[in-house]
Amino acid sequence: MKANLKVEYSDRITAKSYINRKTGCHFSLAFEKIIFPLIKGKKVLDIGPGDGRYLEFFNNFNNESVGVDVSIPNTLHMKKKGLNVISADLNEGLPLEDKSFDVVFMSHVLEHLDSPINSLRDAHRILRENGILIVCVPVYKSLFSLLRRDHYFKKHSTHIYVFDISNVERLLLKTNFNLKKIVFNIPGLRRLKVGRVLGTFQLLPKIDFFARVFCDEIWFVSYKANYNWDNNAGKENGIAK
Repeated sequence: MKANLKVEYSDRITAKSYINRKTGCHFSLAFEKIIFPLIKGKKVLDIGPGDGRYLEFFNNFNNESVGVDVSIPNTLHMKKKGLNVISADLNEGLPLEDKSFDVVFMSHVLEHLDSPINSLRDAHRILRENGILIVCVPVYKSLFSLLRRDHYFKKHSTHIYVFDISNVERLLLKTNFNLKKIVFNIPGLRRLKVGRVLGTFQLLPKIDFFARVFCDEIWFVSYKANYNWDNNAGKENGIAK
């Protein structure tokens, strides 16, 4: 049975609870130091913006940026902050025009969706030529989450999928994105005041062992490759169009 995201998120993740959970939080160092410089000033579609932290930040550099969220309370909260946000069920496709954004941004969203592959295809449709897709996923059973007793499913009841580096790479390949960069976020560097060593950690081989030992989340930077889903769907299934 198809999950009703609008009911789940409206009932359980209201704007108030989301804000309370994130009070005092910074953006991750990986986002600040590596990801944001790649997309600064571009028109961003923030899918699943939650309390609107990222969207508000993007809006400071390009006020055409837009958020799409399934939670009505979250959407109302962001509108009160003057942000451009649409309420829509992400499982039913995005009500946005083709080739209308420079960047599609998905932070801790993919693991909640019924069909991640269809959502990525929708992102491909919405992106302009040479547009950028930013995806961030939490690391399943990382050392950091085990120390915090942050159980991936019990504590996050709307998590459906677990992602590792290999299957995100496969999803991006299947949806015709060119993966350019994988970025490890290392928690605790800011608190220890050694954020400058973040770049050194990026020299680690991008394998799941190192992700689980050192990271709490992984960022994937990809570029849109040209592909016509309608014209090629039949060919992939051996059907001549």
